[in-house]
Amino acid sequence: LFALERQDAVEKCRAVLTENGGAYIIGTGGSFPVAMFLSQILNHHSNLLCQPIHPFDYARISKKTEVVIVVTYSGSTQDC
Repeated sequence: LFALERQDAVEKCRAVLTENGGAYIIGTGGSFPVAMFLSQILNHHSNLLCQPIHPFDYARISKKTEVVIVVTYSGSTQDC
């Protein structure tokens, strides 16, 4: 599977697994359940403390964090 993907994107995904600290996983609409799932997986299998949130919640919170991951199906979600 990894041989078919863009190598730079795969390396960035692997790098997330070595991060420490806090993370926000941002998802909107149909992407929010995926953000919740990724948050659970990363909470279990990494050193990150992840919280799934919506885009406007992130803008309102405006706290610093080590990692921000944005999940979008279309790649053009204006909220994100």
